[in-house]
Amino acid sequence: MQGSASLDRTALVRAAEHFDTALAVSGDWKTFAIETLPDELAGAVDGTVLSTQLVPEIGWMVIGGAGANRYDMTKIAAVFDIAGDDRYEWGVGVVESRLVIDMAGNDSYSGTRAADGAAPLAGPGGAACGVSVIDDYAGNDRYESPHNGLGAAVFGVGMVVDRAGDDTYVGGTWTVGAAFAGIGAVCDLGGSDQYSSEMFSQGCGGPGSAALLLDASGNDRYRADGTSPSAYETPTVHASFSQGVGFGYRAGAAGGVGALVDMAGNDRYEAGEFGQGCGYYLSMGILRDDGGNDLYYGNRYAQGTAAHQAFGVLLEHGGDDIYWSMTAAGQGAAWDMSVAALVDRAGDDRYQADGLSQGAAAQQAIGMLIDLAGRDDYRAAGASQGAADSNAYHWDASRCTSLGVLRDTEGPNRFSAGGADGERRLTGKPDAKDGVNQWGVFITR
Repeated sequence: MQGSASLDRTALVRAAEHFDTALAVSGDWKTFAIETLPDELAGAVDGTVLSTQLVPEIGWMVIGGAGANRYDMTKIAAVFDIAGDDRYEWGVGVVESRLVIDMAGNDSYSGTRAADGAAPLAGPGGAACGVSVIDDYAGNDRYESPHNGLGAAVFGVGMVVDRAGDDTYVGGTWTVGAAFAGIGAVCDLGGSDQYSSEMFSQGCGGPGSAALLLDASGNDRYRADGTSPSAYETPTVHASFSQGVGFGYRAGAAGGVGALVDMAGNDRYEAGEFGQGCGYYLSMGILRDDGGNDLYYGNRYAQGTAAHQAFGVLLEHGGDDIYWSMTAAGQGAAWDMSVAALVDRAGDDRYQADGLSQGAAAQQAIGMLIDLAGRDDYRAAGASQGAADSNAYHWDASRCTSLGVLRDTEGPNRFSAGGADGERRLTGKPDAKDGVNQWGVFITR
């Protein structure tokens, strides 16, 4: 396989659509008689049911009727609901495996806190030492969970598949496609959707895990800039670790793989520190957007970045895009034996960043920004636009340096650091003391 091979969108969506092994529902549901609810499920279901069954070692399985139903998922193992605007509620006691298949309606899935404020161990589509799956076929749905929900898992597998509708996802920490020692995924296959969460979310792979947030179509909005304070005590800035992030605990546990893939639409991404295709400590973070005029807003370590022996990449495949990374270390920036890249394949793009950005690296790292088409505008401060900085971390032991690369293949373009179209030059000083800013490359057209 060539490294430049394109993503097979049709195959990816087909796989998600048949996640349920081609579930075939036959029969006329109108001919089914409404069943009286068993005493054991009193208070667990509101509305009509067509069938209930207690399965040993699994729990209660319910087939819901065509009306609007409410299900208490602390008491039910599996629900198949044929229609109606339904409510699914997860309380603090849910730890076992759960399955929901909902065929129609504008539904809500919510994880609720206890009276003392305690979050559920696993919310909707969240697993703790088990497997939890939601498969919703239609409707404008709402998903909410304060912790470990919405396609999230701790020592398990959690998944949400939403096949149609303009949906809303609201999560706290470790939500919306996130995992710690497990697999977490959200696959939204249609509609213009809203994703909002706090930290460790939207495609965040923690130690021993893989996590995915896949959105197949629509003009979507992703926001992950919650209440957690800045890791650098920067005022008004919050930590994020979201939107295609691999995360590990330094000197504790290597990170996993996290990815956010958006396949179409004019999208908006907002994140705090560490986000939008970022790897942190022995991990890999990927953000891929396959088209549309997109806006990226992030803070320190955003938009194709990596730190501490990690890999991060942002791949943008089309449209007139705007990248805005505040404070420092963004847009193809790498730190401490890491590799990072921002690659934009087409469109008239605008890049705005602070220091150590736009193809920059430090502490024995490699950072790249590669723009393959369009009329682009680059604005940044400090060591940026194909530059390297300090290598003090490992200089005495290795005498290794860093490499920063900015490559733009079309124009005309504008560069705040003084570069010009048609220029090819080394920006560093090969004889610099202690390897500071030895190797940087600036190549245009």
